[in-house]
Amino acid sequence: MGAPADEWNEAAARLRELPPLKRRQSPDFATLYRLAAEHGAKRLAGVRIDADTARDIVLKLVVQKLDALVDASEPFPFFLASVRHAGIDWLRKKGSRVVAEPKVERVEVPADSLEKSAELKLVLSHLTPLEQEVFALEAAGDDHTTIGQAIGKKRDAVAQIVSRARKKLRERGVM
Repeated sequence: MGAPADEWNEAAARLRELPPLKRRQSPDFATLYRLAAEHGAKRLAGVRIDADTARDIVLKLVVQKLDALVDASEPFPFFLASVRHAGIDWLRKKGSRVVAEPKVERVEVPADSLEKSAELKLVLSHLTPLEQEVFALEAAGDDHTTIGQAIGKKRDAVAQIVSRARKKLRERGVM
């Protein structure tokens, strides 16, 4: 293995020592993200995916599957295999055509949004780290099966975590 693999494995080893919710805040997450952007998309060159889409697939993979990527016994080879599988899955779902996404204009963030963000942090503080992670993934639009794969649990277990967390929030008068 070369320099990117060594750098990836070292960053993954340091991230493995952190609790799952702290991993995305670490400089080592930025290292994995950078390495994924630089080297991951090259793995998809042979499966007819354009460079921008390949980069999006790879970076989404790092964000959604971070814990699995970090906790693997051989992190960099596991990452490369995961990239290839993500590319193949994308082709199966979308076909080989590439559709450009519409341009989105930037908007100013209203002050009440910042207040809502503070309220959300207060709400989430009533939950365990696992419940927080599941809620965040669910809010990002992932289904229970995808969330389960990301956190290493079955779909039914994810549904139970969500149910328990909602009950906890209702009991505290937050929901």
